[in-house]
Amino acid sequence: VRMEKDEEDEEDEALCRYCFDGSDEGDLLKDICACSGGQRWVHLHCLRRWQRMVMVSQPTHPAFYEDDVRYHKCNVCAAEFNIPPPTRHELMQSFTGAEIAALISEGCVIGSHRVFSDELERQMETMHPIQRLMTGYPHWIKGVYLIVDVREDNGRISLPVRTDASLDRVRQRFQAEAERSGYDGISLEVGGKKHTILAGVGSFEEVKDGDVEGIKATLAALKAPAMLVLAAETEPDCGEDSVTAVNMCRPVQLPPAAAQHLDALNERSNGADPDPLAGIRDMTEWMEKFEDTEQFGPLDEAKNALKLDMHLAQYRATWEVMKKYPGVRRVKVEHFIGGPCESDDLMWCVVPGGMKRGWTVVSRTLAEDGSDESVKRAASNVSTLVSAMTLAHTRAARRDDAQGDVCGGQTVRLRNLQARADLNGEVGLALRYDSESGRWMIRLRNGEGKSVKPDNLEAMDGEGGRVFAFWGDARWSRAQLLGEIARGHWGLCRAGVGDITTSTAERWESLETSGRMAFAPVTEMTEDFMKNAHREMQVFRPSAAAAEGEDEGVQRDHSED
Repeated sequence: VRMEKDEEDEEDEALCRYCFDGSDEGDLLKDICACSGGQRWVHLHCLRRWQRMVMVSQPTHPAFYEDDVRYHKCNVCAAEFNIPPPTRHELMQSFTGAEIAALISEGCVIGSHRVFSDELERQMETMHPIQRLMTGYPHWIKGVYLIVDVREDNGRISLPVRTDASLDRVRQRFQAEAERSGYDGISLEVGGKKHTILAGVGSFEEVKDGDVEGIKATLAALKAPAMLVLAAETEPDCGEDSVTAVNMCRPVQLPPAAAQHLDALNERSNGADPDPLAGIRDMTEWMEKFEDTEQFGPLDEAKNALKLDMHLAQYRATWEVMKKYPGVRRVKVEHFIGGPCESDDLMWCVVPGGMKRGWTVVSRTLAEDGSDESVKRAASNVSTLVSAMTLAHTRAARRDDAQGDVCGGQTVRLRNLQARADLNGEVGLALRYDSESGRWMIRLRNGEGKSVKPDNLEAMDGEGGRVFAFWGDARWSRAQLLGEIARGHWGLCRAGVGDITTSTAERWESLETSGRMAFAPVTEMTEDFMKNAHREMQVFRPSAAAAEGEDEGVQRDHSED
């Protein structure tokens, strides 16, 4: 009886080890670890707050995650919490909110916050010139990233190894990890999780599942190039889903020689040349004319070599498509630096038009031309552009004389509407012409679809078809991107045709000032410079609103005069 009374008294006096409040602030949990006495009590929300603070101290990039034991172990008794901690994705979502997390999907855009862009520009100004050349900041400053792919994580990592030296380093890493408990020479820790070489795939295709010694022997004898596929020991969660996006605000201007070379191709060929190597031979001859290639600048500089690769890919793709569709010469290709990943390769194309969103994403096509890696990459660039240019041309092709001066995928402005005069001046995208009704289906910037007669449309950019070609892209895990959003760096919203039709120079400013983007609330995860900017805005807002009211009053009085 005495023992029961002591336990009742203890529960009456119980206080949370974190906030020192009792059950009035929520139900108290007991014995979540091996602690005794007053340390045994805790509010679940206080424990989660503590785990959030631990997470805040971690970088958002998964390559730099560390297994902070405070997240899942008691820092007093060192025992594991018997309540499973939330996943990184769940914690990041607790900072951003479920609504923002739901916007991480294909067809949405990620825009950099003005304060974030200003801070990166300020930091670049203080950098040494060499450091400024090497930094990745330009990818993020005033960026508008269109999400082109969200892929569910299957717990596997593909690890291509291209040189024997790299393969030796991989083997050394496996040997070093073998000294850890539970690791047997074929496993690595990646992102805080144990990953093991998978048999039956890649360079281990001939090894049977479960044959550890066979995997070890194959790894020891392996020669480059090789492909290792690693499988996670634990079931993946959606926080590890891969998110890929392309920056629509970093166009690349090719020199006049590129346009002159394409013009010469258009003038000399109708696309009927039966020799598929003719285009390549012509390119080789052209490259030997240094008076042309010099317009690209010194080719030992990466940016100039990339410009030349862009032009050669477009030249070869134009040549290939012209054999079937001579009119493809009218398709305009605009090249962009899409992001920091694989930036030497054409990874994605966006073709305006189409009935679903108003644009179509074309992913990279892998070619198998020969064994030389550089030849394969160049052929893949051409194949990707061939697909995109063919689609752009077929959308823009005239199929009915009654369709007017407008073609599919072209930017248009509404005019002379009588019943909906409020739409006059609105800009949209021509999707498809319906011969039966004699009207164009137009997608407006606000997402609305309208059926409009050709006489009520003013043709703008995109005559003949357009392709936005993105060299490289940006990649995040879902949890990583949520973490960067939680820090205040980025906002999200649904993409619209306005993000496609707006000129590249105005794209970020137009999105940033539109009020469409959703940003995470200020929390302990928010960067200090973002918090300071938010406080300054809160101070400025009342005076700005008052000034706006005064202006409206003056305008109103003036109009009444």
